[in-house]
Amino acid sequence: MKWRLFFGTARAVVFLAGLALPVRAQRVKMPINNRVIINYVDYVVYAHVLPADEHKRTLPSEAHFYYWFSANDIKKTRGGYDGKLLHGLYTAYYPNKNLKEKGALRYGLKHGVWKSWHLNGEIREIIGWRKKGKWGSFRQYSPEGVLQQKGTYREEKLHGKTTVYGPSGEREKRRYRNGQLVPKKEKKKKKKKRERKLRQSADPVPQTQPAAQSTQPADPAQPAPQSKGRKRRAAQAAKLQADTTVAGQPPAPPQTPAAGPTAGENGKKRKVRSKRTRKAAPAAENSLPDAAPEPPEAKKQKRARKKQPQPGT
Repeated sequence: MKWRLFFGTARAVVFLAGLALPVRAQRVKMPINNRVIINYVDYVVYAHVLPADEHKRTLPSEAHFYYWFSANDIKKTRGGYDGKLLHGLYTAYYPNKNLKEKGALRYGLKHGVWKSWHLNGEIREIIGWRKKGKWGSFRQYSPEGVLQQKGTYREEKLHGKTTVYGPSGEREKRRYRNGQLVPKKEKKKKKKKRERKLRQSADPVPQTQPAAQSTQPADPAQPAPQSKGRKRRAAQAAKLQADTTVAGQPPAPPQTPAAGPTAGENGKKRKVRSKRTRKAAPAAENSLPDAAPEPPEAKKQKRARKKQPQPGT
C-alpha cells in the first residue's frame, strides 16, 4: 500500500508541473513590436525596422543603397543612413487593398525574391535581390498579364540572354555582358558556296532537256562490271603470269580444286589423317597393285604360333 501511495503522489506532482510550464512561459518578456506604418497618397506601407541596439553592428558600404525610416517616411541613400534601418518584411498596398509590392530587407538592404503588382492585381515584376543589388532571373509583365521581358541580372546589370516579347507575340533575343549589349556575329558563309553563287549569277547555265533513256538491249560480249575484290585478284594473277614469262618459264596452268569430299558434302566432315597413316601412305603407294590382302585366318595362325612356347625355354 505504501508503494502504491508513493507512485500515485509522484505522478500527481509530475502532472501539476506540466500544467505549470505553459503558465510560466507566458510570463517571459515579449520583444517590442518594431513595425511602422507609412501612409502615402497612392499606397500604404507596412515595414519593420531594426532595433536601436542593433545599429551599432552595421557598418554601411558606399557600394550599396540603404533603406531607412525617419520622420514618418522611408528614405533611400547610398553608403549611409541617419535613422532606423528597415529589417524584416516589407509590404505595400494600393488604396483598394490590392498588393503593390512585397519582399524582405536585411539590415537596410533588399534581400531575396521581390514581387510587384499592377493596380488591377496582375503581376508586374518578379526579381531577385542580394547584398550587391539585383541578382538572378527576372520577369516583367504587362497590365494584361502578358510576359514582356525575361532575363538575368548580375550586380544590378543585365548579364546573359534576355528575351523581349512584342505586343503581337514576336520575340527578340539579346545578349548582354556586364550591362552592355553584345552585337550579333554575322554568320560566315563558306567560300565554295559564295563562289558558286557568283559563278552562277555571272554565267547562267542554259537548261537542257534530259537525255532519252536507251531501250536497246545490252551487248552480251561486253564484260559485266566487276567488284573491287575480283579486280584485285585478276591484277595479281596477271602480274604473276607476266613475271613467269619474263623469267623464261611457261605460265603454270590454273589449279583446279580436287573433287574430294568437303565439309559440306553429305553432311560429313573431312577425315584428318594421323601421323601414322601419313607415314604408311608412301609404302602403300609403292606396293604392287595386284597383291591380295592377307586373309584373317592366316593372321590368327601367326598369333597362335607366337603364343606357343619355343623349345629350349
